[in-house]
Amino acid sequence: MTSDNSLTASTDDAAEDVAEKISLDIALLEELGVSEMMSDDQRLLLEHLYGELEQRVGKALSEGLSDDQLEEFEALIDASDDEGSSRWLEENRPDYRDVVAAQFASLKAEVRAQSAEILAAAAENGPA
Repeated sequence: MTSDNSLTASTDDAAEDVAEKISLDIALLEELGVSEMMSDDQRLLLEHLYGELEQRVGKALSEGLSDDQLEEFEALIDASDDEGSSRWLEENRPDYRDVVAAQFASLKAEVRAQSAEILAAAAENGPA
C-alpha cells in the first residue's frame, strides 16, 4: 500500500502481466461507489480487497490440480522464481488470466452490491 491509497494487486508474481491491469486504488473505490469514506477506511478496504482477491484466485487456480502440481507451483513461488512460475501457469493453467479476471469481476460485483452497507459501516467507525 502506498501513501496515496493505492495497491497493485498481484495475486502471485507469476500473474504479474494480468495484475498490472488490476489496480486497487481510489479509482476502483470510485468505480464501485465506495470512495466516500475516510482515507484510513479506504486503505483498510483496499487491503481487504487485495487479500480477498489473492485468496479467491489461489483457490480457483488450485481447483483440478493434483497435490504434486500444487507442491511444484508452491516451490516456484517460495523460490521467487517468477519466470518459472509464469511458465508453470502457462503449461498447467493456461486459463489463469481468465481466472484472475473472473475473480476480480466477481469481487467488484459483490462490493458494488454491498456499497451502501460498506459506507454505513465506515461511517459508524468514523473519526474518534
